[in-house]
Amino acid sequence: MPDYQAAYESAISFMATMQAGVNFNLHTAGWLEGGLSIGYEKFILDLDQCGMAGVFVGGVDLSENGQALDAIRGNQPGTHYLGTAHTLATINATVVVSDVCNPNPPFVLTSITSSQPDNGLGDGNTVNDIQGAAYGTADLSFLLRAERSPQGAPRTYTVVYTVSDGSGNSAQAVGVVIVPHDQSGHD
Repeated sequence: MPDYQAAYESAISFMATMQAGVNFNLHTAGWLEGGLSIGYEKFILDLDQCGMAGVFVGGVDLSENGQALDAIRGNQPGTHYLGTAHTLATINATVVVSDVCNPNPPFVLTSITSSQPDNGLGDGNTVNDIQGAAYGTADLSFLLRAERSPQGAPRTYTVVYTVSDGSGNSAQAVGVVIVPHDQSGHD
């Protein structure tokens, strides 16, 4: 049965190996009594701890978007930036395609459009709301501005991917990203 000592032993062993840069650790999860037995519940608990440790050793995102530098620069001295909606959100799309003849038919990012203008009234007076999108490629990661006009309908971004098969047939898949009014969960 997992207990404090078992958790301590696991944490010491896998954190030390992860910080040393090990790519594979055989004895990471489930071990009890120094490896004399294994517990399924301990295995599940250790996997959760390993996931958190993986995030820890992944480091801090020091990119301009990761540090929200646009939001920091956009505020005057003496004001706070934590409530600003001017930041860019990283969107990681998932596209699943299938074809009878080709198990992996090629797809490309066709377009990303916004229901509100790039620099409309009341939206924070910013431009370049869609960034990092490589149209015509299988781009799955891009940045969208997480802000909207406070009046009217919510801002939506429409993302279109096109897939083609070897016979010249093509189809489009459409995804929609909705920008909420604020973080309260109410629109």
